[in-house]
Amino acid sequence: MGPIGRRLPIAAALAAAALGLLPAAAGAAFPGRNGPIAFRSDAASARGLRNPALWTVGPSGAGARRVTKGTTPAGYLEIDYSPVIFPDGRRLAYVRQLSTRNFEVENQIFVKSLSAPANAAGTPVLPAAVDYKILSLAVSPDGRGLVVAMQPPPLAKPQVFSLSLDGGETTQLTFGAGSASGPELSPDGRLVVFSERSHGRGGLFVMNADGSEPRQLTRRPGDGAPSFSPSGDRIVFNRHVDRRPQIFSIHPDGSVLAQLTHGGFAE
Repeated sequence: MGPIGRRLPIAAALAAAALGLLPAAAGAAFPGRNGPIAFRSDAASARGLRNPALWTVGPSGAGARRVTKGTTPAGYLEIDYSPVIFPDGRRLAYVRQLSTRNFEVENQIFVKSLSAPANAAGTPVLPAAVDYKILSLAVSPDGRGLVVAMQPPPLAKPQVFSLSLDGGETTQLTFGAGSASGPELSPDGRLVVFSERSHGRGGLFVMNADGSEPRQLTRRPGDGAPSFSPSGDRIVFNRHVDRRPQIFSIHPDGSVLAQLTHGGFAE
């Protein structure tokens, strides 16, 4: 890890890219106090829509509602992913990737009111769409910014950035040799946990929200998908055991590692 706080401009170009830029399927996200759960689903295809869309559902499982359109012009593929709901439970942030048959790709981060119609456009966060990888994002507890795993040029591997919702200014927070992914903020907004992987090395790291004082919590390169508990005193994450991911927890200081699931399934 290196110096903190280096600011990078956001590139604004639509350029050719490989299909390898397509993100992995995103998980679900919800605010901590009985708010709606946001998730990505291909259920839209059964309703005559072309692409997977983002949905919300109540914590009881009732009231499922599509919140993004799931349609694109002919000749394009559009994917919405990495949905995160703001602490007020009223807005959604997500990444949208639009690609053509010529493998041209543009990515943008949007914020949208959950009460808006599914076909209504969200508000773009970046000054312009970009052609580089945006892996995932998380919202700050005060709702004023995001932390994002992405790979703007000239970076060779994704790193973690903070991103202002007022003007889209970015600040690079990690400078590791590996690929950083899955950043999540602690409930008090003071810490960021993320995973890193490089040539058989890696694990989970935690750092201050400004990128200072990075500390390695685990040393398994497959450890990932970290998330803070509502109180902030535990971090849950995935770790492979006998080739199957299981759920573990650990304290933010790296102590009290515990395996929470032990089944013969991928958890």
